[in-house]
Amino acid sequence: MAKVLLQAEGHHEPTVVTVVRGDDDGVMEVSVGATRHECRAESDENGGGRLLVKGRVVPFHAVRDGDHVLLWLGGRTYAFDIVRPGGRRAGGVGGEAAFVPHLSAPMPGTILKVQIGAGDRFEPHQPLVVIESMKMEMTLSAPHPGQVREIRCKVGELVDAGAVLMTFDESKGEGDDAA
Repeated sequence: MAKVLLQAEGHHEPTVVTVVRGDDDGVMEVSVGATRHECRAESDENGGGRLLVKGRVVPFHAVRDGDHVLLWLGGRTYAFDIVRPGGRRAGGVGGEAAFVPHLSAPMPGTILKVQIGAGDRFEPHQPLVVIESMKMEMTLSAPHPGQVREIRCKVGELVDAGAVLMTFDESKGEGDDAA
């Protein structure tokens, strides 16, 4: 059983989300507050997949950036913070984010801007790509520093949820400005 407190942006109280793993077929019980759902999840390594709930197929994609979770579920986007018991946000202060080797689209959409080039170094949370979905713009970044290895998207391109937009090399902190 996994239990997590999620606080939706704009809400004052966190919601308890409990996932009870079921059988080997992937069936599980998910409780959101007092509401229970039996479902089956099929996911991929990029944070996307589909939920099968009461005979319906609901596509999803989740992206976690430290203690912030962005969830695209069935055509809508939800933003949450992970909260520790006692009301503290998860992640702590000064914690270093794990290196993720790529940036993927959290939802299907159109690429509006690519704000960095191949070979460029970037800092944590620096804007890298702007995507539009359902008339909403979202700026994508990485939670860690790095260097862009390859850009796999272009302005105006329509991308699917989970599409890899760029790949990264881990930044070693080497300066390029030696005098």
